[in-house]
Amino acid sequence: MNNHGDDIRPLVMNKSMNDEGKYNFAYAYRDTGSNQSFLTDLSVNWVDFQNTVLQLNNLNPVPMERLAIRFIHRYNAVTNRWFLTAQLCEIYGSPLPDTDFMRRYETYLLISRDVYFTVNDDGTITQDGSNGLGGTTESRYGVDYFDNVYYGMNKVAIGRNVQSVTYSWSVISKLFNDNQAVDRPNAQLFSLTFCHSTYKALLPSKTSYVEFPHCVTLYLKYDNVDCLDDTDVVLGNFANRAADFNSPCPKRCGVYLWNADIARPAEQSY
Repeated sequence: MNNHGDDIRPLVMNKSMNDEGKYNFAYAYRDTGSNQSFLTDLSVNWVDFQNTVLQLNNLNPVPMERLAIRFIHRYNAVTNRWFLTAQLCEIYGSPLPDTDFMRRYETYLLISRDVYFTVNDDGTITQDGSNGLGGTTESRYGVDYFDNVYYGMNKVAIGRNVQSVTYSWSVISKLFNDNQAVDRPNAQLFSLTFCHSTYKALLPSKTSYVEFPHCVTLYLKYDNVDCLDDTDVVLGNFANRAADFNSPCPKRCGVYLWNADIARPAEQSY
């Protein structure tokens, strides 16, 4: 896990931090297809991704400052590649009392919506419509993922491992906005990259190799060049940075941990 002095808010990563997360993942994970380090990352055109989110949200609109996207781990057993199904969610209500996380976050209810799209292993996007992944945990997250992905020497455990990671749209859109520059004028040349990451346990008493197995970090490429460098991290500034994992499930299922470095969602009455 990233450590910014006394503050361990997982939000902004420079290149070396992102590389460390990838290295930790390679140490802990493998898949049956390659029987070696499981290193697949995904890149998707930014404009296609943004348009898909906006189009699907418009079917039953949630204010953009309240919109979140849950990225669900999947596995294509034919191509031996990781991919993601995304579920639109709503960050709901007012902050909840939470003594464990309150000094770093505001904690909100997270309401799942029956709207899905998939970032396929070839980088294309498929709109899944409603009821795309209903039912049990196994069917929601994909039986093939649990059957083919190994954490250490054991198949991925349903209850222990992170099965999905949720990002607010505010974080994702800020990542894009902060990386626009005079030498990056064309939005069509940006791609959003989903990167495998794991983070070492803070305490030796932890039973797993890492605190948060199989998380996802996000960063941008411009014209297929990573928008990452190793200058000092400034929390809340994503220029040439990756966005670290936000709300992993399990761990914090059913809630969204809103980071203080991003403008909070507007108060809303229902």
